[in-house]
Amino acid sequence: MAFPAPSASDADDPAASPPSPPSPPDAELQYALTKTLLNFSYHKGNAALLLSAGVLEPLCRALALDYKLHVVPVAVELLWNLLENAPTAAAVAATSAAAASFASTLAQLTHTLLQRGYSVADKELRNELFVIAELASSEGACARLMPDASHAIQVV
Repeated sequence: MAFPAPSASDADDPAASPPSPPSPPDAELQYALTKTLLNFSYHKGNAALLLSAGVLEPLCRALALDYKLHVVPVAVELLWNLLENAPTAAAVAATSAAAASFASTLAQLTHTLLQRGYSVADKELRNELFVIAELASSEGACARLMPDASHAIQVV
């Protein structure tokens, strides 16, 4: 059975496809910068430098965006790399004002993904958040980054 090709009127119909989340005006720039920082974060020395430069604050803002935007998974991977490659620097950076909002931001993102995330990519992102919560709440230097990491897990 052949399906009819979409007509021009279907393309204009807002009910024909789900709406995409509104992108911030600088979304492409934010994505490019986050991707660049991600590439730097694979090296332990660079991860420590990124944390000392104050990358947590803009990273937290990126994590607070709609999870369907392509910058959010990159920001999650960047945070994972920072916690894994520079736990001591993460602990030092955790004393900044930006670190205080990480627990609530990650908990909110996890909660949103549990409620609305249904695709394979959404489930992978959710699982990565659980790994980050485990890294951040583990015994050791980076435990101060997110003292309430268990809160993100309790959302489940």
